[in-house]
Amino acid sequence: MTRQHAERRGRQAEWLARWWLFFKGYKLIAQRWRSPVGEIDLIFRRRNMIVFVEVKLRRGVMNDAVLNPKQQQRIRNAARHFLKKYPHFMALDCRFDLIFIQAKPSLNICQITHLQNAW
Repeated sequence: MTRQHAERRGRQAEWLARWWLFFKGYKLIAQRWRSPVGEIDLIFRRRNMIVFVEVKLRRGVMNDAVLNPKQQQRIRNAARHFLKKYPHFMALDCRFDLIFIQAKPSLNICQITHLQNAW
């Protein structure tokens, strides 16, 4: 798979996750938010909580190694940068979620798993 193809599939997965959460009552704040220390795929607000979401698309089975501790730390650091840049969100509780999209191309479907408080 070329880098461009992987990039396009990643954007499609984020689009699907964004709408999945929107229909569950989440309000989108930012998408592909970048900081000097990393990127956060999606940032939502739901009630009194800000939710930082990592989206993973896989053809295989989901396992515990989807995000290693270094990746989790990178996202936490990026979230700190976000909160420093937008301090009015600091009063909200924070949560880190994982949206795992398991593609089944032969069936032309996908399965979405939403892990709240993933780390």
